[in-house]
Amino acid sequence: MQSVKEVCDGHYMRKCKETPWWNDRVKEAMELKSYMLVWICLAAYVATTDGMLYPQESETREVVSLDGIWKFKWDKNHEGFSDIWFSKELQNWTSMPVPSSFNDIPVSSSLRDYVGWVWYQRSFYAPTAWLKHNLRVFIRLGSVHYAANVWLKGELVTSHRGGALPFQGEVTQIVNYGGENIVTVAANNTLSQHTIPQGTVLHTNNTKRTSFVVEMSSGSSYISSSPSSSLDSCCSMIISAWARVPQTMMLSSAAMYSSYMQSGANLCHVSSSHIRVKVRGANEGAVDGPGCDFMEGSTCGYVEGPGWHVLCSMLAEPLQHSLLQIRVRRNFQIFNLYIVAFLLHCIHNFFSHFENHEKCRLKDVAQFPYPLDYTKYSIVPDYFNYAGIHRPVVLYTVPQTFIDDIIVHTDINDTTGVVHYTVSYIVGEYGVVDPACHVELLDHQGVMVSHGTGLFGTLYIPEANLWWPRLTHPRPGYLYTLKVSLIDNDELLDVYRLCIGLRTLQWNSTTLLLNKKPIYLAGFGKHEDANLRGKGLDNTLLVRDYNLMTWLGANSFRTSHYPYAEETLLMADQEGFMVIDESPACSLDGFDVILLEVHKAMLQEMILRDKNHPSVIMWSLANEPRTDKPEAEDYFRSLLEFTRGLDNSRPITFVTSQGVHSDKAVQYMDIVCVNRYRAWYSDPGRLDLISYQVERELTNWHDRFKKPVLVTEYGAGAISGMHVLPAVMWTEDYLMLTLKQHFSVFDKLRGEGFLLGEMIWNFADFQTPQEVIRPVRCVKGLFTRDRQPKMAAHLTRWRYWSLAANMTGIALPADLMFIGVP
Repeated sequence: MQSVKEVCDGHYMRKCKETPWWNDRVKEAMELKSYMLVWICLAAYVATTDGMLYPQESETREVVSLDGIWKFKWDKNHEGFSDIWFSKELQNWTSMPVPSSFNDIPVSSSLRDYVGWVWYQRSFYAPTAWLKHNLRVFIRLGSVHYAANVWLKGELVTSHRGGALPFQGEVTQIVNYGGENIVTVAANNTLSQHTIPQGTVLHTNNTKRTSFVVEMSSGSSYISSSPSSSLDSCCSMIISAWARVPQTMMLSSAAMYSSYMQSGANLCHVSSSHIRVKVRGANEGAVDGPGCDFMEGSTCGYVEGPGWHVLCSMLAEPLQHSLLQIRVRRNFQIFNLYIVAFLLHCIHNFFSHFENHEKCRLKDVAQFPYPLDYTKYSIVPDYFNYAGIHRPVVLYTVPQTFIDDIIVHTDINDTTGVVHYTVSYIVGEYGVVDPACHVELLDHQGVMVSHGTGLFGTLYIPEANLWWPRLTHPRPGYLYTLKVSLIDNDELLDVYRLCIGLRTLQWNSTTLLLNKKPIYLAGFGKHEDANLRGKGLDNTLLVRDYNLMTWLGANSFRTSHYPYAEETLLMADQEGFMVIDESPACSLDGFDVILLEVHKAMLQEMILRDKNHPSVIMWSLANEPRTDKPEAEDYFRSLLEFTRGLDNSRPITFVTSQGVHSDKAVQYMDIVCVNRYRAWYSDPGRLDLISYQVERELTNWHDRFKKPVLVTEYGAGAISGMHVLPAVMWTEDYLMLTLKQHFSVFDKLRGEGFLLGEMIWNFADFQTPQEVIRPVRCVKGLFTRDRQPKMAAHLTRWRYWSLAANMTGIALPADLMFIGVP
């Protein structure tokens, strides 16, 4: 596969910088310090990553859906990789719809709460015409949570880490044209301290200490486990020894997923005279034998293949305080670490098993509240860890030379619309190296209003129709179609159509301007969540949600707390909803270099996918991270600089739950976004404090940082149908009073000029882990989980329509349940 950069060898970037619009925009940015920069490193951006254009049919492309009923098997015994399920048909499978979360489909709580690998499989036939026309074939998955490997006919095609963004792999040389093909997907929802979002695996017996009698070469010794603690997802518990063995410890390295399975790196303090390690992996034939490196005061042995390996043989006494480091270099499903008769059985979802036999017995079992092998798993975010194939799976074809990516930046000059575009393409083995590029801009009726040639250029549209949000213009969500064609000697090689909206964004210390007019966000946070399907994309539910948002009079929402399906953003473009596009980084706690690189990679994927959507008006780096910690300051400053390098045309923020004086990172953001639950998490039941506390805090945020302030979450839980007079928490009455108290102070702060908007938490009730603080699920929604309105939805409808009427003069709906609410 050959990219434009490889073909042109630098000519591409040079031409980009020589274009008049490039120079004009850079000059404008330097002179006016405008935030309206173009994508500064377009050429570098194209050169460093392939595009992720949404699959679509055209004159040169075909899309085949693989959605439907798949074979499904959960790998509770951890056999899938060792038994190479990816190379044969699954046995003893059940049916599972795709797309959908798997958790709520069966009737088993074990599968609903399962953490680990699950396997999907289905077959398809590939047309012989694809081979005849020398087409390239890709398989694309919209989202698999969290880690995924994809095989076709037993050959690994692609892998991905991160549960809310698409990935793909080329299968042109693997597909059996004219015959049956079997595609297998393995998915793992295990989260760790170095995944985004984060999770924790606990492998302990609560806070008790467990004693074992273990036979070692130096004699019998008691080995006692430490109190429970949160370790990373690679290994088990820390055990410390006493009596004859000074210290014995099993400690994992950071979790790093690989193509097949987890690698393990373990540190053991030992006093045994002989250490033997047996490794059993997916490939039993790969025995290379160990190699040993010696460090000062320690012994290091490397295990490179299955079989028994004697790492060292030495006297026990000199080793009592030395370190033996054992690292598994390859990727194995299971490895067994034997310290003579003592067995630690580390399997791929990362817990240890002490095998009982006549010389390894458990002492004082009755005192422990959990079974010996019990594993506790939790995720940091407060939503259910739904897993599976959540979005569409498709095969799509492209010609040998095909359009890989399109980048669009729009501007307005008086009544003339301006579209700056950049096109990249990829050349296959039999492709045309230097095709011509033709670009046409079509209005909503299909009439061409502008055209150009070349891989980059500028189009001008006189009397342009701009993209406006809902309830701000008689024609919201107006979209043009950018038709890009690659041509060689009058032969059409490839064509792709991209819907775009003409709009600008600017911001200052008090305001966000869209098309040079101030905007006020009236919306909510949402979740991709529904009965039975979990986080699976459902077009019926998608359309229902947009109908409800339109009914409410809302104009915006946040993709809390991860990027939503592409279909959601396509509808937002079309319907005129403004979107705060948020990364999956929810409730981050810990900010090391490993996590930073994972975070950057996800941001890059998100921006690569969503960069051309006019509905996306802001990037959110995270939700409620622990930015009160000192290390968060450099972490988020680095993220901001990284994100700014990818896109300088939108404001960048993250959503904080920290205090005005404790947050270390808000100072670097363009917008201050705050989650705050007055009279709920703080001062519960004290509705009388809301106005006082909200007004002072929001004012303090602006006074300190001199930036617009957006309330991204507020509200209260309300069980549908529950009423008490006078109102108490958890009733619908309490939620309505909570909202009314906020409305009054928001109106006052809007008059101060720095309040950017109000977003209720949440649009609808959603599933959470089982907790004593939630009645089945989070019930802060305006709608129930099955999308029926609570009374607060009618109150919010009055509020949002009234805001629009006051700002634009639009007529109120005749069927408002509340009119003139104080």
